[in-house]
Amino acid sequence: METNPGHASNILHLPNELLSLIFISSLPAGSPTFSNDVLSLPLGMIPPARTTAIAQTLRLATVCRAFHACAWDTPQLWCRIAITLGIGRKFALEQKEEERGGIEGRVGTLHRWLERSGSCQLSVRVQWGGRRSGHGQDMNEAETEAAAAVGAIAKHAARWRDVCLVLPVACFLQLQAEGYPNAKNLEHLTLLRDPYTAFGEDEEGSTITAFRHVHALREVTLLGVPVKMLDVRWDCLARFTGYFFRDDGIVDVLRHAPGLKECVFAWCLGNTTAGSLPIVPLKHDGLQVLRIAGNAGVLRHLTLPALKELELRMGKEVWGWSPQALISLLARSHLGSTLKVLRLTVGFVSEGRLVECLEALPGLRVFRLENLNDRVHSAFSDGVLRRLAVREEGKGRSVIVPRLESLEVVGCSCQFDIEVLGEMLESRRKGISDSRLKRFGLEGSQDSPLGFDDAILSSLWMETLISKGMVTDIRRRVADL
Repeated sequence: METNPGHASNILHLPNELLSLIFISSLPAGSPTFSNDVLSLPLGMIPPARTTAIAQTLRLATVCRAFHACAWDTPQLWCRIAITLGIGRKFALEQKEEERGGIEGRVGTLHRWLERSGSCQLSVRVQWGGRRSGHGQDMNEAETEAAAAVGAIAKHAARWRDVCLVLPVACFLQLQAEGYPNAKNLEHLTLLRDPYTAFGEDEEGSTITAFRHVHALREVTLLGVPVKMLDVRWDCLARFTGYFFRDDGIVDVLRHAPGLKECVFAWCLGNTTAGSLPIVPLKHDGLQVLRIAGNAGVLRHLTLPALKELELRMGKEVWGWSPQALISLLARSHLGSTLKVLRLTVGFVSEGRLVECLEALPGLRVFRLENLNDRVHSAFSDGVLRRLAVREEGKGRSVIVPRLESLEVVGCSCQFDIEVLGEMLESRRKGISDSRLKRFGLEGSQDSPLGFDDAILSSLWMETLISKGMVTDIRRRVADL
């Protein structure tokens, strides 16, 4: 049920004779179509078929039928299911009754697919493609099909391992029906409420309890489904992904799941409800990786003493990022020695704020700064560069040594002493310190080129950099060359 139309395999372009030899050499021993003595021969020793196109086609068809029979008896081939429900309803209604698949055809295929999977663990993805009936109306054909499909899949809940449901909330609630087995092997759960279906009056305040007793659940992804609506064993979760969460929703996730190691929040909306967040910031001792795309104001309400990796992706607008929230998190969580990776994709950040951040992170090893705003450029200056290096004394002279293993700057206004950067890169080449710059990249934007002149590009350290592959990417406009 999971196909990739339009991307046919290159093997289909091979001649039929070669295809038949490939199939025959791959057939399992004891195939009813060919004798074992023929199958045991080396590929080059297989008796050639007739050279006519018809004979080659018939021979290939025979092999394909053997593979077809073998595939039907191999349950491992049927353990991944991806189905879209509710699509093509208008087209189907215009067909003759005997020509259209309808609900019975699609759901019937799903039943047969599940039966062929035997006792294998299942990876299931159900996508909603229909429309929702209005309040007080009977279920339309698309909703009836979705309900039948969810019921068919739920009967095999004991074999679930990875489940992704993009459905109206009513279909989630249907999973709570009595008689369905416990999803004891479920490890990854994704619930995405269809964005074009609003909550019904009977769904407000309801709770999805179908996964309450799942002890193997390690990862949850929610889009459009409030945290309070899902009843699971939050203490077992190690990874959580949420879309369109406000600050109070993010705090609720961390409060409910003390064992989380990694959190990803995309399209964060900030917080508009006054008084909904606690005055004292929430402390989470286990979180090690945090990625936020959108409004990062929630950092003001968190204390994360074990955080090792932080990634913030903001919009192009100047007001799309709150560096003050990051500064307050760094000061409150004492992350100077624990935070190793910091990646910032921002609309704009001032030099002063950036320097303040880097001064608070002496243990930083990976730093990436990308500026998305083509009109206002974040400045990557001498002050910033020097915060990423330390000065060491050795052999009667003082040298600048980078304290980073990876440094990437994209789209910023680079206004720094090129000799300082050259000295840092020379120390990497000579291996002066244990903390060496292993990955380095600079990329200017269309309106803020790097501006390296020919003298710099022909210098000794830049030649070494290019020849040794230490630079990942340096791009400049053609007009600047």
